[in-house]
Amino acid sequence: MALRSHGGRFVLGGAVWLLAAAASLSSCSESSRGDDDDDDSSGEAGTSSGTSGGSGGASSGGKGSGGAVGTTGGTTGTGGVSGTGGTIGAAGDSSTGGASAASGGQASGGASTGTGGTDVSNAGAAGSDCSGDDCAIGVCGNLMLESGEVCDDGNALPFDGCSPQCELEPECEGAACVGTCGDGIIVTGEDCDDGNTKGGDGCSAQCTVENGYTCTAAACDKIGGTCVVRVPAIFRDFNANDVAGGHPDFEPGFNSIGDAIRGLVEPLLDSEGKPVQSGLTTSQLSNAFLHGQTAFAQWYRDSAPAGKPVSKEIVLWDDGNGGYVNRWGANGEQWPGDASFPDYCGEGDCSVCPTPGPGQTCVPCPSLPTYSCLVTQLDYDGNPLFFPIDPPTAGILNDVRGEGKLPEAYGWAGWPWETQAATTLGISTPIATAMAPFPSTTHNFSFTTEVKFWFRYDATKTHILSFTGDDDVWLFVNGHLAGDLGGWHVPLDATVTIGGGMVSGTGTTSRPVTDLGLEDGKVYQIAVFHAERQSEGSSFKLGISGLDVTRSTCAKN
Repeated sequence: MALRSHGGRFVLGGAVWLLAAAASLSSCSESSRGDDDDDDSSGEAGTSSGTSGGSGGASSGGKGSGGAVGTTGGTTGTGGVSGTGGTIGAAGDSSTGGASAASGGQASGGASTGTGGTDVSNAGAAGSDCSGDDCAIGVCGNLMLESGEVCDDGNALPFDGCSPQCELEPECEGAACVGTCGDGIIVTGEDCDDGNTKGGDGCSAQCTVENGYTCTAAACDKIGGTCVVRVPAIFRDFNANDVAGGHPDFEPGFNSIGDAIRGLVEPLLDSEGKPVQSGLTTSQLSNAFLHGQTAFAQWYRDSAPAGKPVSKEIVLWDDGNGGYVNRWGANGEQWPGDASFPDYCGEGDCSVCPTPGPGQTCVPCPSLPTYSCLVTQLDYDGNPLFFPIDPPTAGILNDVRGEGKLPEAYGWAGWPWETQAATTLGISTPIATAMAPFPSTTHNFSFTTEVKFWFRYDATKTHILSFTGDDDVWLFVNGHLAGDLGGWHVPLDATVTIGGGMVSGTGTTSRPVTDLGLEDGKVYQIAVFHAERQSEGSSFKLGISGLDVTRSTCAKN
Protein backbone atom coordinates (compact mmCIF):
# COMPACT_ATOMS: atom_id res chain seq x y z
CA MET A 1 0.00 0.00 0.00
CA ALA A 2 1.30 3.42 -0.91
CA LEU A 3 1.85 6.32 1.47
CA ARG A 4 0.79 9.67 0.07
CA SER A 5 -0.25 13.16 1.07
CA HIS A 6 -3.97 13.91 0.74
CA GLY A 7 -5.42 17.31 1.49
CA GLY A 8 -2.91 18.15 4.24
CA ARG A 9 -3.20 14.78 6.00
CA PHE A 10 -1.29 11.53 5.71
CA VAL A 11 -3.17 8.73 3.99
CA LEU A 12 -2.45 5.12 3.12
CA GLY A 13 -3.65 3.60 -0.13
CA GLY A 14 -7.07 4.76 -1.26
CA ALA A 15 -9.53 3.63 1.41
CA VAL A 16 -12.51 5.87 2.04
CA TRP A 17 -14.74 5.75 5.11
CA LEU A 18 -18.45 5.41 4.51
CA LEU A 19 -21.28 4.82 6.91
CA ALA A 20 -23.41 1.99 5.58
CA ALA A 21 -27.02 1.36 6.46
CA ALA A 22 -26.96 -2.42 7.02
CA ALA A 23 -23.21 -2.85 6.70
CA SER A 24 -20.28 -3.51 9.03
CA LEU A 25 -16.61 -2.66 8.68
CA SER A 26 -14.92 -5.94 9.40
CA SER A 27 -13.58 -8.19 6.72
CA CYS A 28 -11.18 -10.17 8.91
CA SER A 29 -11.79 -13.00 11.32
CA GLU A 30 -12.01 -10.68 14.32
CA SER A 31 -14.66 -7.92 14.36
CA SER A 32 -13.41 -4.34 14.43
CA ARG A 33 -15.85 -3.67 17.25
CA GLY A 34 -14.79 -6.69 19.23
CA ASP A 35 -16.28 -10.01 20.27
CA ASP A 36 -18.03 -9.74 23.60
CA ASP A 37 -17.41 -13.42 24.26
CA ASP A 38 -13.64 -13.24 23.80
CA ASP A 39 -12.17 -11.23 26.63
CA ASP A 40 -8.53 -11.30 27.66
CA SER A 41 -7.29 -10.22 31.08
CA SER A 42 -5.48 -7.63 33.16
CA GLY A 43 -4.03 -5.28 30.60
CA GLU A 44 -2.87 -2.07 32.18
CA ALA A 45 -4.57 0.97 30.74
CA GLY A 46 -2.30 3.50 29.10
CA THR A 47 -2.26 7.06 30.29
CA SER A 48 -4.17 9.93 28.79
CA SER A 49 -0.91 11.48 27.67
CA GLY A 50 -0.45 8.86 25.00
CA THR A 51 2.21 6.56 26.51
CA SER A 52 2.06 2.82 25.97
CA GLY A 53 0.06 0.54 28.19
CA GLY A 54 0.91 -2.72 29.83
CA SER A 55 0.80 -6.11 28.23
CA GLY A 56 -1.80 -8.75 27.64
CA GLY A 57 -4.84 -6.51 28.07
CA ALA A 58 -8.08 -6.51 26.23
CA SER A 59 -10.90 -4.07 26.19
CA SER A 60 -14.47 -5.17 26.44
CA GLY A 61 -14.23 -6.25 22.85
CA GLY A 62 -12.24 -9.03 21.24
CA LYS A 63 -8.52 -9.72 20.96
CA GLY A 64 -6.07 -7.73 18.95
CA SER A 65 -2.36 -7.19 18.71
CA GLY A 66 0.11 -4.43 19.27
CA GLY A 67 -2.33 -2.05 20.96
CA ALA A 68 -1.13 1.44 21.72
CA VAL A 69 -2.90 3.84 23.95
CA GLY A 70 -5.05 6.65 22.72
CA THR A 71 -5.46 10.06 24.26
CA THR A 72 -8.28 11.12 26.50
CA GLY A 73 -10.93 9.47 24.32
CA GLY A 74 -9.87 5.90 25.15
CA THR A 75 -6.83 3.79 26.08
CA THR A 76 -5.77 0.23 25.66
CA GLY A 77 -2.91 -1.90 26.88
CA THR A 78 -0.42 -3.50 24.56
CA GLY A 79 -2.08 -6.54 23.09
CA GLY A 80 -5.51 -5.12 23.79
CA VAL A 81 -8.12 -3.94 21.42
CA SER A 82 -9.48 -0.46 21.38
CA GLY A 83 -12.46 0.42 19.24
CA THR A 84 -12.52 3.23 16.79
CA GLY A 85 -11.59 6.39 18.58
CA GLY A 86 -12.13 4.88 22.02
CA THR A 87 -15.83 5.34 21.52
CA ILE A 88 -18.73 3.86 23.36
CA GLY A 89 -21.98 2.53 22.01
CA ALA A 90 -25.34 4.08 22.61
CA ALA A 91 -25.84 4.35 26.33
CA GLY A 92 -24.16 1.35 27.74
CA ASP A 93 -23.10 -0.97 24.95
CA SER A 94 -19.34 -1.32 24.73
CA SER A 95 -19.57 -1.10 20.99
CA THR A 96 -16.11 0.11 20.12
CA GLY A 97 -13.72 -0.66 22.88
CA GLY A 98 -14.57 1.93 25.54
CA ALA A 99 -17.11 0.92 28.14
CA SER A 100 -20.08 3.15 28.64
CA ALA A 101 -20.41 4.99 31.89
CA ALA A 102 -24.14 4.92 31.21
CA SER A 103 -24.23 1.30 32.29
CA GLY A 104 -21.60 1.83 34.94
CA GLY A 105 -19.03 -0.34 33.20
CA GLN A 106 -15.43 0.28 32.26
CA ALA A 107 -13.48 -1.89 29.90
CA SER A 108 -10.22 -3.24 31.24
CA GLY A 109 -8.39 -1.60 28.40
CA GLY A 110 -10.63 1.29 27.38
CA ALA A 111 -11.58 4.29 29.42
CA SER A 112 -15.24 5.14 29.64
CA THR A 113 -16.31 8.50 28.32
CA GLY A 114 -19.65 9.35 29.87
CA THR A 115 -23.32 8.71 29.89
CA GLY A 116 -25.17 8.27 26.65
CA GLY A 117 -23.95 8.99 23.14
CA THR A 118 -20.47 8.34 21.89
CA ASP A 119 -18.02 11.12 22.68
CA VAL A 120 -14.89 11.08 20.56
CA SER A 121 -13.89 14.72 20.96
CA ASN A 122 -10.41 13.55 21.92
CA ALA A 123 -8.57 11.06 19.78
CA GLY A 124 -8.38 7.49 21.02
CA ALA A 125 -6.75 4.37 19.67
CA ALA A 126 -7.70 3.42 16.17
CA GLY A 127 -9.52 0.14 15.76
CA SER A 128 -8.06 -3.05 14.32
CA ASP A 129 -10.20 -5.60 12.59
CA CYS A 130 -7.82 -8.54 12.56
CA SER A 131 -4.60 -9.84 14.04
CA GLY A 132 -1.09 -9.81 12.62
CA ASP A 133 1.49 -7.17 11.82
CA ASP A 134 -0.58 -5.67 9.01
CA CYS A 135 -3.45 -4.98 11.41
CA ALA A 136 -1.63 -3.70 14.49
CA ILE A 137 -3.38 -0.89 16.31
CA GLY A 138 -2.17 2.65 15.73
CA VAL A 139 -2.90 5.79 17.69
CA CYS A 140 -5.51 7.75 15.78
CA GLY A 141 -5.17 11.51 16.07
CA ASN A 142 -1.40 11.89 16.53
CA LEU A 143 -0.62 13.06 12.96
CA MET A 144 1.39 9.88 12.41
CA LEU A 145 0.26 7.28 9.89
CA GLU A 146 0.46 3.91 11.63
CA SER A 147 -0.72 0.38 11.05
CA GLY A 148 -4.50 0.10 10.93
CA GLU A 149 -4.89 3.69 9.70
CA VAL A 150 -5.42 5.08 6.21
CA CYS A 151 -5.19 8.74 7.29
CA ASP A 152 -4.42 10.81 10.40
CA ASP A 153 -5.16 14.54 10.54
CA GLY A 154 -4.44 15.04 14.23
CA ASN A 155 -8.02 15.34 15.46
CA ALA A 156 -11.11 13.24 16.15
CA LEU A 157 -13.63 15.33 14.23
CA PRO A 158 -15.60 14.00 11.25
CA PHE A 159 -16.39 15.79 7.97
CA ASP A 160 -12.84 17.01 7.39
CA GLY A 161 -11.74 14.20 5.08
CA CYS A 162 -10.36 11.91 7.79
CA SER A 163 -12.84 10.31 10.18
CA PRO A 164 -12.48 9.95 13.98
CA GLN A 165 -11.48 6.35 13.20
CA CYS A 166 -8.61 7.48 10.93
CA GLU A 167 -10.36 6.29 7.76
CA LEU A 168 -10.88 8.43 4.69
CA GLU A 169 -14.23 10.08 4.16
CA PRO A 170 -15.61 10.55 0.65
CA GLU A 171 -14.63 13.71 -1.17
CA CYS A 172 -17.76 15.52 -2.29
CA GLU A 173 -16.51 18.73 -3.83
CA GLY A 174 -17.88 18.04 -7.29
CA ALA A 175 -21.25 16.91 -8.62
CA ALA A 176 -20.87 13.54 -6.89
CA CYS A 177 -18.63 12.11 -4.20
CA VAL A 178 -15.53 10.26 -5.34
CA GLY A 179 -16.01 6.51 -4.96
CA THR A 180 -12.75 4.68 -4.30
CA CYS A 181 -11.87 1.05 -3.81
CA GLY A 182 -11.77 0.54 -0.06
CA ASP A 183 -14.60 2.90 0.81
CA GLY A 184 -16.89 0.01 1.71
CA ILE A 185 -19.42 0.61 -1.05
CA ILE A 186 -19.58 -1.34 -4.28
CA VAL A 187 -19.76 0.90 -7.33
CA THR A 188 -19.52 0.25 -11.05
CA GLY A 189 -16.28 -1.53 -11.90
CA GLU A 190 -15.89 -3.22 -8.50
CA ASP A 191 -16.59 -6.87 -7.76
CA CYS A 192 -16.32 -6.37 -3.99
CA ASP A 193 -15.42 -3.71 -1.43
CA ASP A 194 -14.68 -4.66 2.17
CA GLY A 195 -13.71 -1.23 3.48
CA ASN A 196 -9.94 -1.60 3.19
CA THR A 197 -7.22 -1.87 0.58
CA LYS A 198 -5.44 -4.84 2.11
CA GLY A 199 -5.00 -7.84 -0.15
CA GLY A 200 -5.09 -11.43 1.00
CA ASP A 201 -8.45 -11.12 2.77
CA GLY A 202 -10.60 -12.15 -0.19
CA CYS A 203 -11.14 -8.69 -1.69
CA SER A 204 -8.02 -7.32 -3.31
CA ALA A 205 -6.63 -3.79 -3.22
CA GLN A 206 -8.25 -3.34 -6.65
CA CYS A 207 -11.66 -4.53 -5.35
CA THR A 208 -11.65 -7.81 -7.26
CA VAL A 209 -12.50 -11.15 -5.66
CA GLU A 210 -9.32 -13.08 -4.96
CA ASN A 211 -8.90 -16.72 -6.00
CA GLY A 212 -10.33 -19.19 -3.54
CA TYR A 213 -12.77 -16.71 -1.93
CA THR A 214 -16.45 -15.88 -2.15
CA CYS A 215 -17.57 -12.36 -1.21
CA THR A 216 -21.08 -11.46 -0.08
CA ALA A 217 -22.81 -8.58 1.69
CA ALA A 218 -21.50 -8.22 5.23
CA ALA A 219 -23.68 -8.68 8.27
CA CYS A 220 -24.91 -5.52 9.92
CA ASP A 221 -23.25 -3.89 12.90
CA LYS A 222 -25.13 -4.91 16.06
CA ILE A 223 -25.78 -3.74 19.60
CA GLY A 224 -27.32 -6.36 21.85
CA GLY A 225 -28.29 -8.45 18.84
CA THR A 226 -30.08 -5.58 17.03
CA CYS A 227 -28.77 -4.15 13.77
CA VAL A 228 -27.72 -0.50 14.00
CA VAL A 229 -26.28 2.26 11.86
CA ARG A 230 -23.90 4.75 13.47
CA VAL A 231 -24.19 8.27 12.08
CA PRO A 232 -21.38 10.77 12.84
CA ALA A 233 -22.36 14.14 14.27
CA ILE A 234 -20.77 17.36 15.50
CA PHE A 235 -22.48 19.35 18.26
CA ARG A 236 -21.68 22.99 19.00
CA ASP A 237 -22.76 24.72 22.20
CA PHE A 238 -23.97 28.33 22.50
CA ASN A 239 -25.08 30.61 25.29
CA ALA A 240 -28.37 32.47 25.32
CA ASN A 241 -28.58 35.92 23.77
CA ASP A 242 -28.98 37.62 27.17
CA VAL A 243 -25.73 36.18 28.54
CA ALA A 244 -22.37 37.89 28.08
CA GLY A 245 -20.79 36.34 25.00
CA GLY A 246 -24.08 34.71 24.05
CA HIS A 247 -25.42 34.28 20.53
CA PRO A 248 -28.22 36.62 19.40
CA ASP A 249 -30.22 33.80 17.72
CA PHE A 250 -30.59 31.59 20.81
CA GLU A 251 -33.26 31.67 23.53
CA PRO A 252 -36.01 33.90 22.13
CA GLY A 253 -37.70 33.71 25.53
CA PHE A 254 -41.22 33.37 24.15
CA ASN A 255 -43.29 30.85 22.20
CA SER A 256 -43.05 30.73 18.44
CA ILE A 257 -45.97 30.79 16.03
CA GLY A 258 -45.90 26.98 16.19
CA ASP A 259 -45.30 26.17 12.53
CA ALA A 260 -42.06 25.98 10.57
CA ILE A 261 -40.85 29.03 8.66
CA ARG A 262 -39.81 27.98 5.17
CA GLY A 263 -37.17 29.64 3.09
CA LEU A 264 -34.82 30.72 5.87
CA VAL A 265 -31.83 29.15 4.11
CA GLU A 266 -30.58 29.24 0.53
CA PRO A 267 -31.32 26.18 -1.65
CA LEU A 268 -27.61 25.30 -1.91
CA LEU A 269 -24.89 24.75 0.70
CA ASP A 270 -21.88 27.04 0.51
CA SER A 271 -18.37 26.03 -0.56
CA GLU A 272 -17.66 24.76 2.97
CA GLY A 273 -20.75 22.57 3.01
CA LYS A 274 -22.71 24.84 5.39
CA PRO A 275 -26.20 26.33 5.07
CA VAL A 276 -26.52 30.01 4.23
CA GLN A 277 -29.25 32.27 5.58
CA SER A 278 -31.31 33.62 2.72
CA GLY A 279 -31.99 37.30 2.19
CA LEU A 280 -34.95 38.06 4.45
CA THR A 281 -37.09 41.05 5.27
CA THR A 282 -37.02 42.61 8.74
CA SER A 283 -40.38 41.02 9.49
CA GLN A 284 -39.19 37.55 8.45
CA LEU A 285 -36.04 37.88 10.53
CA SER A 286 -38.10 38.85 13.55
CA ASN A 287 -40.52 35.95 13.16
CA ALA A 288 -37.62 33.49 12.89
CA PHE A 289 -35.61 35.18 15.67
CA LEU A 290 -32.61 35.57 13.36
CA HIS A 291 -30.20 38.48 13.38
CA GLY A 292 -28.41 38.43 10.07
CA GLN A 293 -26.30 36.22 7.83
CA THR A 294 -23.09 36.73 9.78
CA ALA A 295 -24.66 35.55 13.03
CA PHE A 296 -26.32 32.58 11.31
CA ALA A 297 -23.04 31.52 9.71
CA GLN A 298 -21.67 30.90 13.22
CA TRP A 299 -24.16 28.12 13.96
CA TYR A 300 -22.16 25.35 12.29
CA ARG A 301 -18.61 26.65 12.61
CA ASP A 302 -15.98 26.13 15.27
CA SER A 303 -15.12 29.67 16.31
CA ALA A 304 -16.56 31.91 19.04
CA PRO A 305 -19.21 32.34 20.25
CA ALA A 306 -19.56 28.56 19.84
CA GLY A 307 -17.96 26.25 22.36
CA LYS A 308 -15.55 23.52 21.40
CA PRO A 309 -16.98 21.19 18.70
CA VAL A 310 -18.05 17.90 20.23
CA SER A 311 -17.86 14.79 18.04
CA LYS A 312 -20.28 11.94 18.75
CA GLU A 313 -22.35 9.30 17.03
CA ILE A 314 -26.13 9.06 16.77
CA VAL A 315 -27.15 5.42 16.74
CA LEU A 316 -30.00 4.45 14.41
CA TRP A 317 -31.78 1.21 15.33
CA ASP A 318 -33.46 -1.35 13.08
CA ASP A 319 -37.12 -0.30 13.09
CA GLY A 320 -38.40 -3.71 12.00
CA ASN A 321 -39.70 -2.32 8.71
CA GLY A 322 -36.51 -2.27 6.67
CA GLY A 323 -35.31 1.09 7.99
CA TYR A 324 -33.29 2.60 10.83
CA VAL A 325 -34.19 5.34 13.31
CA ASN A 326 -32.71 6.87 16.45
CA ARG A 327 -34.48 6.12 19.72
CA TRP A 328 -34.67 7.32 23.30
CA GLY A 329 -33.54 4.21 25.18
CA ALA A 330 -30.02 3.10 25.94
CA ASN A 331 -30.63 -0.17 24.12
CA GLY A 332 -32.92 1.06 21.39
CA GLU A 333 -36.13 1.27 23.43
CA GLN A 334 -38.84 3.51 22.04
CA TRP A 335 -40.15 6.38 24.14
CA PRO A 336 -43.30 5.31 26.06
CA GLY A 337 -46.34 7.51 25.66
CA ASP A 338 -48.47 8.32 28.70
CA ALA A 339 -50.85 5.46 29.51
CA SER A 340 -52.19 6.94 32.75
CA PHE A 341 -55.72 7.60 31.47
CA PRO A 342 -57.42 4.16 31.48
CA ASP A 343 -60.76 3.14 30.04
CA TYR A 344 -62.63 1.19 32.72
CA CYS A 345 -64.22 -2.03 31.44
CA GLY A 346 -65.79 -3.34 34.65
CA GLU A 347 -65.17 -5.64 37.57
CA GLY A 348 -63.35 -8.86 36.79
CA ASP A 349 -60.50 -10.00 34.62
CA CYS A 350 -59.77 -8.92 31.05
CA SER A 351 -62.64 -11.01 29.72
CA VAL A 352 -64.94 -8.12 30.68
CA CYS A 353 -63.14 -5.82 28.25
CA PRO A 354 -63.75 -5.59 24.53
CA THR A 355 -60.98 -6.67 22.16
CA PRO A 356 -58.10 -4.21 22.65
CA GLY A 357 -57.64 -1.77 19.80
CA PRO A 358 -54.31 -0.69 18.25
CA GLY A 359 -51.85 0.22 20.99
CA GLN A 360 -54.22 -0.87 23.78
CA THR A 361 -53.45 -3.28 26.61
CA CYS A 362 -55.71 -4.75 29.29
CA VAL A 363 -54.42 -4.23 32.85
CA PRO A 364 -55.85 -4.09 36.39
CA CYS A 365 -57.25 -0.60 36.94
CA PRO A 366 -54.79 1.61 38.88
CA SER A 367 -57.26 2.70 41.57
CA LEU A 368 -59.50 -0.41 41.48
CA PRO A 369 -57.27 -3.47 41.04
CA THR A 370 -60.26 -5.85 41.01
CA TYR A 371 -61.48 -4.08 37.87
CA SER A 372 -59.96 -4.33 34.41
CA CYS A 373 -59.01 -1.36 32.27
CA LEU A 374 -57.86 -0.78 28.72
CA VAL A 375 -54.89 1.57 28.50
CA THR A 376 -53.49 3.00 25.30
CA GLN A 377 -49.72 2.68 25.30
CA LEU A 378 -48.15 4.05 22.16
CA ASP A 379 -44.39 3.94 21.77
CA TYR A 380 -42.51 6.51 19.73
CA ASP A 381 -39.37 6.53 17.61
CA GLY A 382 -36.97 9.43 17.92
CA ASN A 383 -35.87 11.09 21.15
CA PRO A 384 -38.15 13.57 22.94
CA LEU A 385 -35.32 14.39 25.37
CA PHE A 386 -32.47 15.04 22.97
CA PHE A 387 -29.62 16.36 25.11
CA PRO A 388 -26.35 15.08 23.59
CA ILE A 389 -23.92 17.48 25.31
CA ASP A 390 -25.05 17.71 28.92
CA PRO A 391 -22.47 18.30 31.65
CA PRO A 392 -19.79 17.11 32.13
CA THR A 393 -19.16 17.02 28.36
CA ALA A 394 -15.81 18.67 27.63
CA GLY A 395 -16.00 21.86 25.58
CA ILE A 396 -19.50 23.02 26.48
CA LEU A 397 -20.13 26.53 27.81
CA ASN A 398 -21.31 27.60 31.24
CA ASP A 399 -25.00 28.43 31.08
CA VAL A 400 -28.24 27.93 32.96
CA ARG A 401 -29.16 24.24 33.22
CA GLY A 402 -32.63 22.81 33.59
CA GLU A 403 -34.94 19.89 33.04
CA GLY A 404 -36.85 19.16 29.88
CA LYS A 405 -40.53 19.00 29.08
CA LEU A 406 -42.22 16.15 27.23
CA PRO A 407 -43.89 17.32 24.00
CA GLU A 408 -47.42 16.33 23.14
CA ALA A 409 -46.12 14.90 19.86
CA TYR A 410 -44.58 12.10 21.93
CA GLY A 411 -47.79 11.14 23.71
CA TRP A 412 -47.80 13.38 26.80
CA ALA A 413 -50.60 15.91 27.11
CA GLY A 414 -49.87 19.32 28.59
CA TRP A 415 -46.07 19.22 28.19
CA PRO A 416 -45.23 17.80 31.66
CA TRP A 417 -41.75 18.15 33.12
CA GLU A 418 -39.64 15.05 32.72
CA THR A 419 -39.52 14.52 36.50
CA GLN A 420 -43.32 14.29 36.44
CA ALA A 421 -43.19 11.83 33.55
CA ALA A 422 -40.59 9.76 35.38
CA THR A 423 -42.91 9.51 38.40
CA THR A 424 -45.78 8.40 36.17
CA LEU A 425 -43.52 5.78 34.58
CA GLY A 426 -42.39 4.54 38.00
CA ILE A 427 -38.78 5.69 37.58
CA SER A 428 -37.44 7.04 40.87
CA THR A 429 -33.70 6.73 40.21
CA PRO A 430 -32.20 8.26 37.05
CA ILE A 431 -31.55 5.71 34.31
CA ALA A 432 -29.22 5.80 31.32
CA THR A 433 -30.71 6.63 27.93
CA ALA A 434 -29.27 7.12 24.46
CA MET A 435 -28.16 10.65 25.30
CA ALA A 436 -28.57 11.75 28.93
CA PRO A 437 -29.79 10.36 32.28
CA PHE A 438 -33.56 10.34 32.77
CA PRO A 439 -34.85 12.24 34.62
CA SER A 440 -32.41 15.13 34.87
CA THR A 441 -32.60 18.76 35.96
CA THR A 442 -29.21 19.76 34.53
CA HIS A 443 -29.70 19.62 30.76
CA ASN A 444 -27.67 21.82 28.43
CA PHE A 445 -29.82 23.74 25.95
CA SER A 446 -28.85 26.06 23.04
CA PHE A 447 -26.78 23.90 20.70
CA THR A 448 -26.59 22.89 17.05
CA THR A 449 -26.27 19.48 15.41
CA GLU A 450 -24.47 18.73 12.13
CA VAL A 451 -24.88 15.23 10.67
CA LYS A 452 -23.40 13.97 7.41
CA PHE A 453 -23.38 10.53 5.84
CA TRP A 454 -23.16 9.04 2.38
CA PHE A 455 -25.24 6.78 0.15
CA ARG A 456 -25.18 5.30 -3.33
CA TYR A 457 -28.13 6.44 -5.42
CA ASP A 458 -29.97 3.51 -6.99
CA ALA A 459 -32.55 4.60 -9.55
CA THR A 460 -34.45 1.33 -9.11
CA LYS A 461 -35.05 1.90 -5.39
CA THR A 462 -36.96 4.33 -3.22
CA HIS A 463 -34.81 6.14 -0.66
CA ILE A 464 -36.69 7.69 2.26
CA LEU A 465 -35.37 10.13 4.85
CA SER A 466 -37.67 11.10 7.72
CA PHE A 467 -36.94 13.57 10.47
CA THR A 468 -38.60 15.38 13.34
CA GLY A 469 -37.26 18.71 14.50
CA ASP A 470 -37.48 20.89 17.58
CA ASP A 471 -36.26 23.43 16.61
CA ASP A 472 -34.82 24.20 13.13
CA VAL A 473 -34.00 21.23 10.86
CA TRP A 474 -32.79 21.35 7.25
CA LEU A 475 -31.88 18.34 5.14
CA PHE A 476 -29.68 18.58 2.05
CA VAL A 477 -29.02 15.92 -0.59
CA ASN A 478 -25.90 16.47 -2.68
CA GLY A 479 -25.80 20.04 -1.36
CA HIS A 480 -29.40 20.79 -2.42
CA LEU A 481 -32.11 21.67 0.09
CA ALA A 482 -34.61 18.77 0.19
CA GLY A 483 -36.39 19.20 3.55
CA ASP A 484 -37.17 22.51 5.29
CA LEU A 485 -38.35 22.92 8.91
CA GLY A 486 -36.80 26.28 9.77
CA GLY A 487 -37.63 28.37 12.81
CA TRP A 488 -38.02 27.55 16.49
CA HIS A 489 -41.14 25.49 17.01
CA VAL A 490 -42.73 22.43 18.58
CA PRO A 491 -41.65 19.04 17.17
CA LEU A 492 -42.65 18.85 13.51
CA ASP A 493 -42.29 15.94 11.09
CA ALA A 494 -40.85 15.96 7.59
CA THR A 495 -40.06 13.36 4.94
CA VAL A 496 -37.84 13.37 1.85
CA THR A 497 -38.50 10.66 -0.74
CA ILE A 498 -36.16 9.91 -3.63
CA GLY A 499 -37.64 7.49 -6.11
CA GLY A 500 -39.15 7.10 -9.55
CA GLY A 501 -36.80 9.75 -10.87
CA MET A 502 -38.26 12.41 -8.56
CA VAL A 503 -37.38 14.04 -5.22
CA SER A 504 -40.17 15.25 -2.96
CA GLY A 505 -39.75 16.74 0.48
CA THR A 506 -41.61 18.60 3.19
CA GLY A 507 -41.31 22.32 2.61
CA THR A 508 -39.78 21.95 -0.85
CA THR A 509 -41.15 21.50 -4.37
CA SER A 510 -41.18 18.06 -5.98
CA ARG A 511 -38.66 17.95 -8.80
CA PRO A 512 -36.62 15.53 -10.95
CA VAL A 513 -33.58 13.92 -9.36
CA THR A 514 -31.48 15.54 -12.07
CA ASP A 515 -32.22 18.90 -10.43
CA LEU A 516 -30.22 17.62 -7.46
CA GLY A 517 -27.50 16.29 -9.76
CA LEU A 518 -28.20 12.63 -8.93
CA GLU A 519 -26.99 9.92 -11.31
CA ASP A 520 -27.63 6.22 -10.93
CA GLY A 521 -24.83 4.31 -9.19
CA LYS A 522 -22.94 7.33 -7.86
CA VAL A 523 -22.26 8.27 -4.24
CA TYR A 524 -23.75 11.39 -2.66
CA GLN A 525 -23.76 13.12 0.70
CA ILE A 526 -26.79 13.66 2.93
CA ALA A 527 -26.39 16.55 5.37
CA VAL A 528 -28.74 17.34 8.26
CA PHE A 529 -28.48 20.63 10.17
CA HIS A 530 -30.44 21.04 13.41
CA ALA A 531 -30.61 23.69 16.13
CA GLU A 532 -32.04 23.65 19.67
CA ARG A 533 -32.81 27.33 20.34
CA GLN A 534 -35.45 27.53 23.09
CA SER A 535 -35.08 25.83 26.46
CA GLU A 536 -37.47 23.34 28.07
CA GLY A 537 -38.03 21.26 24.92
CA SER A 538 -35.49 19.42 22.75
CA SER A 539 -36.41 16.53 20.46
CA PHE A 540 -34.85 14.96 17.39
CA LYS A 541 -35.62 12.05 15.08
CA LEU A 542 -33.74 10.82 12.03
CA GLY A 543 -34.95 7.81 10.06
CA ILE A 544 -33.54 6.26 6.89
CA SER A 545 -34.91 3.59 4.57
CA GLY A 546 -33.67 2.15 1.31
CA LEU A 547 -30.16 3.55 1.77
CA ASP A 548 -28.37 0.22 1.55
CA VAL A 549 -24.65 0.72 1.03
CA THR A 550 -23.47 -2.85 0.79
CA ARG A 551 -20.03 -3.69 2.10
CA SER A 552 -18.43 -7.02 1.29
CA THR A 553 -17.28 -9.77 3.59
CA CYS A 554 -15.20 -12.54 2.07
CA ALA A 555 -14.63 -16.15 3.11
CA LYS A 556 -12.51 -18.96 1.74
CA ASN A 557 -14.32 -21.46 -0.42
